[in-house]
Amino acid sequence: MLATLVSGCAGMGAQEQAAPVFFPPVPETPRIQYLTSFGTEWDVTGVDRLEIFLYGEREPAKIVKPYGVDIRDGKIFVVDTIGGLVAILDLVKKKTDTLGTEGQGILRKPVNLAVDEDGTRYVTDRVLERVMVYDAENKYVTAYGDPESWSPSDVAISGDELYVADREAGQVYVLDKHSGEELRRLGSEGLGKGQFLYPSNVAVDDDGNIYVSDTMNYRIQKIDPDGNLLQQFGEAGDAVGNFARPKGIAVDREGRLYAVDAAFMNVQIFNPEGKVLLVMGKSGVGPGDLYLPAKIRIDYDNVGLFADRVAPGHEIEYLILVTSQYGPNKINVYGFLKQDADE
Repeated sequence: MLATLVSGCAGMGAQEQAAPVFFPPVPETPRIQYLTSFGTEWDVTGVDRLEIFLYGEREPAKIVKPYGVDIRDGKIFVVDTIGGLVAILDLVKKKTDTLGTEGQGILRKPVNLAVDEDGTRYVTDRVLERVMVYDAENKYVTAYGDPESWSPSDVAISGDELYVADREAGQVYVLDKHSGEELRRLGSEGLGKGQFLYPSNVAVDDDGNIYVSDTMNYRIQKIDPDGNLLQQFGEAGDAVGNFARPKGIAVDREGRLYAVDAAFMNVQIFNPEGKVLLVMGKSGVGPGDLYLPAKIRIDYDNVGLFADRVAPGHEIEYLILVTSQYGPNKINVYGFLKQDADE
């Protein structure tokens, strides 16, 4: 399989689907609709039939094993851990690009990323043990952190700060996003409240509170900017609301927490009080299914790009992107449906 994505011409676009897939399924009131998925360059560019006519058949470049994902200004950024790069899917121009494949900015085993409002890309790499920084033109700028003293697994942006989960130290580092200077550390390794055991993912809500996937403690912890525990979601178990392998997390504007579980192969949605509202997805390779899901991202700014995918009679409030590390549908896109006031 090809590990890099290359540019192509406009064409068929993302994968087609026969009938709407909703969560929860009918006859219950739908809350979320599966919209589409991406796995190869042709899902973005369409099949270039002129190229095929002139040069013959070829395999499209594929995303091999994605983890991190973000979306900004009509572009989906996907961290391909096996390909050793960040694939950039430009849904407006219907072309693809890559980041981290040349010069000082070459990535070895990237895992997660966050894209800032100005387009700056922050990428964590497990082999380099750095947060690699690139500008809006995909050019390498600098790297943060000492490879000898930390193991960054995820990064989130809040204001002028970067929150970096360190899976080995069991802490969250807070850095100045402009300089990489360490400002403080949150938590410590352990089993207690406010402690972490292999924190794999991190997210920040609109109030500046931090959510940490405390993976080996089988829970999500919510802490304030000073590291004080505010809330815990879940515990070890196989019932709804429990976790077996919590990974990616995201928070919407209403304070609902979306938590990926790689073992259950689903996404559990909690209200701000910690009650499970909905379970989204299931194990499989069909439309809306998840196969070893990893990361989740919520986006309010690019809804219009998927308007033609929305089932008649519905509107989308925001997008939900989830990566699957296996199967054909590597980046699943869902839409949170606007609800009537009386629902």
